[in-house]
Amino acid sequence: MEKKEYENEYYKNYNEKHDEKYNDNYEKYDEELKNESESYEELKNESESYEELKNESESYEELKNESESYEELKNENGSYEELRNESNKKLRNNSNEKIKSENRRASVGKHLLYGIIILILICGVALVSGVIGGYVASERVESNMSHSVIFESTSVPVIESGSIPEIVFNTQNSVVQIGTESIVTSPFMRQYVSTGAGSGVIVTNTGYIVTNDHVISGARNIEVTLKNGTRYAAVVINSDPVSDIAVLKIYPDENDLEPAVFGDSDKIVIGEGVIAIGNPLGEGGTVTNGIVSALEKQITINGTDMTLIQTNAAINPGNSGGALFNMRGELIGIVNAKTAGTVIEGIGFAIPSNTVKEIVDDLINVGYVTGRVNLGIEVIEISDFRDMFYYGVSTEGFYITNVKRNSDAEKAGLRIGDRIVEIDGKEIYSASNIASAVSKKSPKDKMSIIVERRGEQKQITVEFTEHVPI
Repeated sequence: MEKKEYENEYYKNYNEKHDEKYNDNYEKYDEELKNESESYEELKNESESYEELKNESESYEELKNESESYEELKNENGSYEELRNESNKKLRNNSNEKIKSENRRASVGKHLLYGIIILILICGVALVSGVIGGYVASERVESNMSHSVIFESTSVPVIESGSIPEIVFNTQNSVVQIGTESIVTSPFMRQYVSTGAGSGVIVTNTGYIVTNDHVISGARNIEVTLKNGTRYAAVVINSDPVSDIAVLKIYPDENDLEPAVFGDSDKIVIGEGVIAIGNPLGEGGTVTNGIVSALEKQITINGTDMTLIQTNAAINPGNSGGALFNMRGELIGIVNAKTAGTVIEGIGFAIPSNTVKEIVDDLINVGYVTGRVNLGIEVIEISDFRDMFYYGVSTEGFYITNVKRNSDAEKAGLRIGDRIVEIDGKEIYSASNIASAVSKKSPKDKMSIIVERRGEQKQITVEFTEHVPI
């Protein structure tokens, strides 16, 4: 037992000594390994620094070589530029000499050609003169023998005219675009802004512009755009729904506008060429051409009879208020209507310039159209049993629904409820018949009207006075 205990004790001491020695060696080895690792890191860093310095050195050498190559190219380029300049100079000199030579040859050829042409013309004139002389002599001999007239010449008026581009160039600045804004109430009592487009013609250099009444009627805002794009706010000076004429005014900084030159619409003839300039579809100034298709066409527009010029020049929405020029560049009409239809084309109408001029002068200087009369009544057509029952009448026809105070109708004795039977001996078939009959009257003229009142017919005579709008 003692031996065994001794062995155990011995092994225990040996292990402890061995562990201490191992630990000491391990710590020493670990310290050395750590030092070697740090040395390795330092060497690695020094190696990287060396590589960077090496790369920088190589880049420097490359830059130096490139710089030397650039200097060589620059020197070579300078030599090349000198050679190219000398070559171009020689080429220019050679070209100039060649051109001069060709010009001298062309000049000689041109003069020779002119000489040949003149010689041919002289021979041709001599030949034609001989033929005409022989023909005239022959006709004179025959005339003296027979004592009869062979033909008789008539004088035809010569209309001097220019080309379409020339006329357009000289007149287009007098035609303007018109844009409008109106307040519209829908059936559901909602209001919204409605825009419209039309045309106009400058009539004075101070800013007066003529257009159609229906273009600006009800407009809240009106804007005028000139040919050069300048825009102006416009005001309505006066308008006349009967003739469909309105006068606007713009206020330019300087009175340098180009007004249209009025022509005499009484002198135009059917078949004469015309040019229409306007703002169709709001797309800016557009030019169309055609001829005068008819004169003094009686057209009824909104119950009013109008005497208009008919043309086949293309007229589209937006042309209203635009210009109709003759081939001398004179304003002969203001475009105001077009016949609409799926199978109808080429029928447009314009208000004659003489009518326009008179109305514009009155609207500017007087404020209304002078020489007009107004009966002063409102009429409704009753044409079915339902309307007869509603209004309490027993006969179809045209009944007076309103008589204006102090009007010629009131002074003559017309009353609400009268049924108009005849005017100046002609039976009435439509409300336009009444308007047409009145439009033909002037101040101091008289009109005979037969009305039915309470089952009895009465004759009433109306004496017209000049109508002054209030």
